[in-house]
This record gives sequence, structure tokens and C-alpha cells, in this order.
Amino acid sequence: MINKAIQNTVIFTLIPLLGFLTFYLWVRFDYSLLTLNKMDFALLGIVLFAVTLYLDKIQIHKKVKYYNLLLQERELSSIDQFIHPNKREIIGNNKMYLDINSIDIFNQENQCVFHYNAKKNIIEIKKRFSSLKILTGDIEFLILEYDKTYRNTLKGWLTRGDLDKIQSISIISAKLISGKIIPIIEIIFDETIISNRLNNLSEPKKDEFNFFPVGLKTTRILSNKLKKEYLVINYQDEKPMHNTRL
Repeated sequence: MINKAIQNTVIFTLIPLLGFLTFYLWVRFDYSLLTLNKMDFALLGIVLFAVTLYLDKIQIHKKVKYYNLLLQERELSSIDQFIHPNKREIIGNNKMYLDINSIDIFNQENQCVFHYNAKKNIIEIKKRFSSLKILTGDIEFLILEYDKTYRNTLKGWLTRGDLDKIQSISIISAKLISGKIIPIIEIIFDETIISNRLNNLSEPKKDEFNFFPVGLKTTRILSNKLKKEYLVINYQDEKPMHNTRL
């Protein structure tokens, strides 16, 4: 979750800031530094990027602090013994298939990204070019991270922010006894800014764009099947976010 925020900040704030600053200095030195030049108006854009970078840094720092605090306190939720999921569950852009001895999760491209073998007590996390197998005995507990956040996009840059996204993200990870934290699955709902604006115009009392219950239900299912307690980190409880748009 935090890595996603850092990547978004680097791509859409830090790199443009450095690019504009380098270009400004390269061109500005061709003119007298003692007189005001029309190029100096570019400083307004540079300052805006710098302020955005500073605000992003504050947001990320709050998330890291909140994450570490909850991880240290470890107020784990008990295994839910009374949850009865369907054999097929739709979880955002993923599909989960369950039976007595296995769990399989497929992404929107219909590729299996997670497999649990109850007989062998092994989970397999599958990526495009690799896979990772983990014994359930090596898992200490599960972690659910949830956040609703603003995401800059390349299309958004070209449309003055209209095609930037509001994302509701749940990331379920396994905290190993060794101390490593391994992401298991991501559940993402997104909506463009312009779609959100139009929906609010037509349905002003529409329910909040909040899909935390979907991630929580998925975590409870995995907790029940893997026999592991889980930790919930809901960044919306801390509210460390801001919606700065360039």
C-alpha cells in the first residue's frame, strides 16, 4: 500500500519537478539573472510541484507511522468460525473459488494468482513470471490494509485531472514468523474523477465509494481457511490523505 503511494508520488510529482527544474535552470542561465524574464513564471509550476511533493511526503509519513504503530500493538482479530462463504465469491476485480481442500483466486485476466492446498498446508502466490510457495505453518498472522486514495494517471495529466482515479484498495498480506511480510492479493475498485463527479450530480445521495467490507470479508474467509488471526490496518481511520491535483 505504502509502496504504491511512493511510486505514484515519484512518477507524477518528483520526476516532473526535477524535469521542470532542470529545464528552467538550463534555459534561464542563457539570460541575465539580474532581470526578470518570462521564464521566471515557470517557477510557479515548480513551486506547485514542490508543495505537492511536500504534502505527499507528509501523507506517506503518516501512513508509515500508523502502519508501524498498529503492527507493534498487534491487536489481532480472532479467527471467524461462523463465516460461511459461497463456493464462488466475486472480490473486486478477482474471483475466488472455494471447496473443502482448496482456495483458488483468479484475477481479471482469468489467471490464477493464489492457490491454497489444505492437504499439504501450502499456499502458492503466482505472479506473471514467478511463483512463491509458503507453508501455512510459517505464517504468524494475516494483515489487511485498506485505503481510499487519489491516484494520478498519465491520462489524467492529459485531461486536467478528469481521468485521474479515486481508488479503493485492499491488500491482504501474510506476516511470516521470520518477520517478512508477503502480499497475497490486491482488491482494487477505481473510478475516474469525471465519473465520480457525474454520478454525484445524478445521485447526490449515492453511497460512499468505500469497499472496505469486501476486503474484510475476503480476509475473514482466508483467516478461517488458513486458521490464522488477522490484523486490520484501515488508513481511513487515521485519515492521512489529501487530494492535491495539478
